[in-house]
Amino acid sequence: MIIRLLAVFLTNVVACGVSLVPEVSQEGLLQPYSTYADVTLFHFHIPTEVTRVTWEFAAFMDDPGCPVRDVHILVQHGSYPVVNNQNNTFQDYLYIQRSSLHKVITKSAYLPHDATILPVYNPLPGSWFAAAYIPNWNEQMQQEGIIHKCRYSLGSIAMWNQKDHIKTLYTGMVQTVRTHENLSYYRFHIPSHTWFLEVSISNCQTLEQIIDGSTGEHLVRWCIKFLSLQARSLPTYNPEKGVVNITQGGNYIFTEFRPYSDGYYYLLIDTEGETSIDITIRTRECGSFTNPLPHIREARSEFAELSSKQELKFDGTVSPLNITVSLASSDVWSSSTSVSTPAPQGDPESNNKTGFKCYPILPLARIRHATDFMDTFLIQGPEWYSTWLSVRGETPLFTHLTLLPFTDIGGTLNVNIHMDELLMNATSQLITILGCMSKGRPPEVKGETIACEDQQLMLNITSFSSKTVEDFILIPFPEPDIWFLALQTVCFYRGIRTPCIIDQAMVSVDIRTQPCVYAGEQPCGEHGLCQETHRGMFFFTSCVCKAGWEGWGCENGGDAKGWTTVLTGVCLLTVSNIFFLPPAIIAVRRRLFSQALLFIATMIASVFYHTCDNEACHIVYCRWRKGTWPSISRRQLLHRSTGIILALSGLIMFALVQTKDNYKYVHSAWHVAIALSLVFLLPSGDPRLTGISNLCSTVQPQSPMNNSDAELIDVGLTAVDYTAHSPVFNVTSDVAFLLDSDDDAY
Repeated sequence: MIIRLLAVFLTNVVACGVSLVPEVSQEGLLQPYSTYADVTLFHFHIPTEVTRVTWEFAAFMDDPGCPVRDVHILVQHGSYPVVNNQNNTFQDYLYIQRSSLHKVITKSAYLPHDATILPVYNPLPGSWFAAAYIPNWNEQMQQEGIIHKCRYSLGSIAMWNQKDHIKTLYTGMVQTVRTHENLSYYRFHIPSHTWFLEVSISNCQTLEQIIDGSTGEHLVRWCIKFLSLQARSLPTYNPEKGVVNITQGGNYIFTEFRPYSDGYYYLLIDTEGETSIDITIRTRECGSFTNPLPHIREARSEFAELSSKQELKFDGTVSPLNITVSLASSDVWSSSTSVSTPAPQGDPESNNKTGFKCYPILPLARIRHATDFMDTFLIQGPEWYSTWLSVRGETPLFTHLTLLPFTDIGGTLNVNIHMDELLMNATSQLITILGCMSKGRPPEVKGETIACEDQQLMLNITSFSSKTVEDFILIPFPEPDIWFLALQTVCFYRGIRTPCIIDQAMVSVDIRTQPCVYAGEQPCGEHGLCQETHRGMFFFTSCVCKAGWEGWGCENGGDAKGWTTVLTGVCLLTVSNIFFLPPAIIAVRRRLFSQALLFIATMIASVFYHTCDNEACHIVYCRWRKGTWPSISRRQLLHRSTGIILALSGLIMFALVQTKDNYKYVHSAWHVAIALSLVFLLPSGDPRLTGISNLCSTVQPQSPMNNSDAELIDVGLTAVDYTAHSPVFNVTSDVAFLLDSDDDAY
């Protein structure tokens, strides 16, 4: 298949006159989508400083008579793409937005001549995942060996262009650069704990003149036509969004208050000729907040004692409370007030212009558990760990944690905040705790208030009632990166924001990874099971929904089957096996004990099988062999013909009529037809005629039937055809309880 895809690729290259060669090629079988375990996954590692990566996909089928199928392909940076096969609505608490996600649809072909192309410009470096599947259809269940079973597969090729010799700039000094190309790239590294970045472009001078050939006059041109700054990947040339048309001697300043740290920033400059430019890069580091306030336990105890005796009123008066309460824990972190930092070197007044401030940042320690996708993140003190934070005043408080590639991306990140319910009675003000998650850099602070760029990553809890003191976000298949959580206390009185009377607000921060998606105690809720899948380097969990329920967490019941429908299906598939009793009784009366035992065993096995797996894509496998045909009478021929007709009717229903939707009805009728056929196919007590019951056997006519082929063994089609290629099994991690700190992660 890859050879055919390479042929398609080379044809496109020759037609386009491009001298590119493929970098990565992969192939895999495609399956109809029912759960995420059916998805075919590809992994690509894209290097840094790539200007364009191009994927080419071609879907194949193994027979020209197979129906053409649509193949959906999702390509995403960092983690596995979240699939929404039926266009289901995701719950509000599920965050599925991604930094870079692309989708294409291609069609299968026996001999494809064209590949589906997906170009991505200036991609983020690192891992990229492609998830491919065929949208679920009412697949016909086919007898192996009787009708050809169509197989579909996907081939993929990735290729990219990488920019070489990008000049590295340094911070804290003026550097003069000369551009020798129209598009010039520069890069500089931002260290950890950086909260302020300023890139100054100044003293732009053109070094060559352009003369009009007809008039001999010097043409006026822009010193810089286009200017752009971007973190982690090369900037995209887009004059509609960048800085354009900087004149001779002109300047421009890029300013970021919360840059992506511990990585490279890239600067793109577009000039019309050789140009001299001065570039100055200034950064300001705040450092990580690693020590609690010295009297935090005493401060918290004083707050608890005060709140247990009196209530703080907005007007400053106090009144006694009728109950005595105590806080849940004495282990807590506390933020301090914001601190205005000195200006970056070289510009003593920069701080007054920008209003740049540092905020407390608390690293979260990872607690590793023996079970996969069950790690927790706790606030780390000098001698203890806790989930409780003290948000003091209205100063934003930041925490951060690190999610690892492959290790964490196959589960779900659960972020839960819970206000101490004592605050509901602490003051007449409405106390609100604002929270915001952000990937790669801290959330933005505007006017001393957290401003969440993505509202779906916003958390909000209040002291209004016990139902509003908790909020959470679930992020399935989270992207590996440094994730930040910002918290801030905001108080309101009669709908107007006012200064908070309380000195501190206690908040429990529960951040953990978990398998699958669930907001309660049971993964996938009451209508699904959590399945853990290992497939080569891929390791993830997903929900397997039951009884027609759909959705990422099996929460969509629009097409759910009622209990009556489910019970009817189970009863039909199990009770219909009672028709094996007549042939078994007749076999006993005729002293054909081997046949009787086989029928009874078949009946019992089928009952248990359909009881335990009443919803599984089943097939019959019978390998016909040459048998010996003894002579029979006209009456026996009539009986045998009737039995054969019934058996063929059942086989036709099974091979041509049965689908997943009508499975419980057609398969039950198959039970009846096959069981009744056995009544007519059973031999008489004459031992000379016993061979007639063993048409699929190679033994002598007088030998009792010992054939083990028939539906006498139900085998799931999906398990047989696909499990060998994509094994699914559960494992238990042998990692002991370890405690790792992420102090150096940011």
